[in-house]
Amino acid sequence: MSHLQAQIPVTDVAVNTNMTLNQIENAATLGSQLAELTSQSQVLFTTLKYVQEVSSAVRDVAYAKDLIERQQYILNRCKRLAKDGEKLSANKMRSLSNCLSGLLTTNSSLVSLLNSSLTTRFKMNDSERLQSLMGVKEEQLKIVENLNKVDLILSTSQSTKELIELKFLK
Repeated sequence: MSHLQAQIPVTDVAVNTNMTLNQIENAATLGSQLAELTSQSQVLFTTLKYVQEVSSAVRDVAYAKDLIERQQYILNRCKRLAKDGEKLSANKMRSLSNCLSGLLTTNSSLVSLLNSSLTTRFKMNDSERLQSLMGVKEEQLKIVENLNKVDLILSTSQSTKELIELKFLK
């Protein structure tokens, strides 16, 4: 008959208890760290949201500033053309006046649209607001293009008149 021998494992209850307590303590620390990371993550997302909103507002203000400066340019250009038109005959001055009046009416409508886009009168998200501002810019550029045409017509007319007068005076 053979004898079986077995060894009884030796365990140290104190060591096992300390290891279990350390694991519980580590789990508690990990839990508090996870809670802290979650809180920090929420703060970062909130901060990111505010930064994006501010960035959007700054972009809109910069875009609006450009549009307002172009509005001033259009007004000053119309004033200069009206002053230059004082040398024209009454019929041509009336045509010039009608043309400038139409351009200024369109410009006035664009000012109203710009104001509405930048205030809370229209509920718009950032993309819609930017699209609206870009539309205002396109219309302003058309006005400037038309002012350039009017200016070219006036200067050509004036140059032609001066050449004719010079030719007849010689």
